[in-house]
Amino acid sequence: MKIIPSVKKHLTYCFGIFLFAFLLYGNSIKNKYALDDEMVILNNERVEKGIRGIPAIFTKHHSIDNKSQYEYRPVVLLTFALEYECFGRNPHISHFINVLIYALTCVLIFYLLSQFLSGYNIIFPFLTVLLFTAHPLHTEAVDNLKSRDELLALFNSFLALFFILKYIDSGKKYILVVGIIFLFIAILSKRGAVIFIALIPLTLHFFKNLSLKRILLIGCFGLIAYAGFVVFKRTMLSENPIRTFYYFENPLLFEHDFLKRIPAGLYTLWRYIELLVFPHPLSFYYGYNQVPIAGWNYPKVWISLMFYSAIFLYAVKNFQKKHILSFAILFYVFSIFPFSNIPI
Repeated sequence: MKIIPSVKKHLTYCFGIFLFAFLLYGNSIKNKYALDDEMVILNNERVEKGIRGIPAIFTKHHSIDNKSQYEYRPVVLLTFALEYECFGRNPHISHFINVLIYALTCVLIFYLLSQFLSGYNIIFPFLTVLLFTAHPLHTEAVDNLKSRDELLALFNSFLALFFILKYIDSGKKYILVVGIIFLFIAILSKRGAVIFIALIPLTLHFFKNLSLKRILLIGCFGLIAYAGFVVFKRTMLSENPIRTFYYFENPLLFEHDFLKRIPAGLYTLWRYIELLVFPHPLSFYYGYNQVPIAGWNYPKVWISLMFYSAIFLYAVKNFQKKHILSFAILFYVFSIFPFSNIPI
């Protein structure tokens, strides 16, 4: 029997998730600045100029020091500049806003899941999102101010998905435009948001009764958002990026043999599964000597290969049936693979 929750019940669960996020992470509001915050917030003249620093925020790289200038995430610095304009240098306000963004993201995910799983008891998506909210892997992204780029990228990506789904239901083209704008903002927060160019059509296939042609057409609008990011970035930036890496930061950058990166990537993918299931011990740093450059002689490399091959084949087999587990697997695999260290 399908249980369709009332709007009032939705609001009750949304408020519960919002409150739960603050109960878990509210203790971080009392924190001060920490590692790497100086690169983005402290002594950043663009941020400390407040509104007057906005032109420089959009015309310079995200991180700038005496040796390097790299990445382009103006939306993140814009939020810190607006904070500085209103509250001055106040780490507690910054931590509060991080928790707020995370709480709103969790509420948004619940809303989307409750729509996707409308044939299930609402308790199922509710408990799923509570688990997501409480998962220790999210601690660094919420508690570390520098990681606001991750929060903004995820929040705006899900907002893009939300509005694109609304467009399909309503047929109003301006809602589609709003969705594309939010995806553009997500990519301006952190480039990793481009993965939603694939995740949005994937979601449409499983939860909307659309032809393949229309799904691909809507997917092309995601490409427009990325193309807009590329053009905008090249127009605004006048200097080329300079990034100096050291061996202890990422040893794989010094391994130029692509075939040797494959087992290391498979080991990394298995490490993600381990931390997802049993998130201990966690670290604020996963560079040198934290994750080994594994070869084919590592048992976990083969375990990873067999595990991911099995779940991917299962997902492909049930793709046309639109099985919910197939969607979950593909959503996870597409999201995590760019961070396997294999393609990049």
